[in-house]
Amino acid sequence: MTSRTRPPNILITIADDQRASVLGCAGMEGAGNRCTLKLYEGQPHGFFNYKDEGNPYFERTMSDLNV
Repeated sequence: MTSRTRPPNILITIADDQRASVLGCAGMEGAGNRCTLKLYEGQPHGFFNYKDEGNPYFERTMSDLNV
């Protein structure tokens, strides 16, 4: 597959998240994939999960998906 036929990737995470490493985007780019990194500082893992009572980070990250 050429880089033109590979789907773009987006990694939405926090700088110190041990489960979703910021190095993942660099690894994808090193393999020839396109990757956009969106970092949110000072938030815990899962900060953008949907909540019935609302979550502003859920809305922000949904907007990030429209890159």
